[in-house]
Amino acid sequence: MTTKTKAAPEAVNPITGTRCMYNVVTELWDRCADQLTPEELEWFSGAGESADSFMQNLEEVIDGLCCLVGADNKENTKHPVGSFQESGSVATLLFFIGQSVNHARALVEVSNSADLRLRRPDAFACA
Repeated sequence: MTTKTKAAPEAVNPITGTRCMYNVVTELWDRCADQLTPEELEWFSGAGESADSFMQNLEEVIDGLCCLVGADNKENTKHPVGSFQESGSVATLLFFIGQSVNHARALVEVSNSADLRLRRPDAFACA
């Protein structure tokens, strides 16, 4: 018995770009937003509150890190001390902060889009 494998259908709307959180979340949103009920849109529109809270927490963490880094060499200037003396550790921290902002931007994007769809459903109606 032979089995035939079906070729995968060609993507009508291929996904491009990097696989960062922002692109993944907004790509999924763009593909499903038209199918959501007003109650579901209401739920997604609240994502901005989560992003705001996240950004407040991130701001506090960054402020704390700045204080730690600023105080690292106060005691002994001949020998560096502290967690962020190596370029690799600084780069890792900065990449993490950038990714964190990227995640929050995705939440804001979805929240704003859901809110707009709730306020202006006529703008998204199919012709």
